[in-house]
Amino acid sequence: SNEVTIVNRPEQLIHGDTRIGNTLFRQGKPFTFIDWDGLKRANPLIDVGDMLQSTVGEVITKGKKSCSLAQLYPIREAYYREAGLTSDKQAFIAEALTAAQVIALNLGIRHLIDSVEDCYFLWDTTLFESRLAFNLFGARRQRQVYDVLRGKQSTQNV
Repeated sequence: SNEVTIVNRPEQLIHGDTRIGNTLFRQGKPFTFIDWDGLKRANPLIDVGDMLQSTVGEVITKGKKSCSLAQLYPIREAYYREAGLTSDKQAFIAEALTAAQVIALNLGIRHLIDSVEDCYFLWDTTLFESRLAFNLFGARRQRQVYDVLRGKQSTQNV
């Protein structure tokens, strides 16, 4: 089956929006999150998947460096360790990557829906000539993120 879904895991307290933009760094290393309004009990794979998806997305958008699956491994491993999970580590690490893929696909679809509904995402009028241009860019970027997360390419090739 080609179906990509997030594995059901026991709920725990999660941040709910662990993207790079909500991460504070100290001496070049992440040390805390801000923007806690999404705090909830939910599947921990949502948090780690969102972090992975947003990390690849930032690299693609800013074009600063390459990003590969190997470079994302420490994020998955650190989340497993710091969350105090006791389940099979390798299974969690693989499931986190799948969660990131699902989140990338969902965001891409949300951009496509917004290109018609014109009401969901805020957009920067200095960077895009229209909301449609922004949403098409967002959908394409999420497809690129998905491809990187599937191991089909590194961000060097995007």
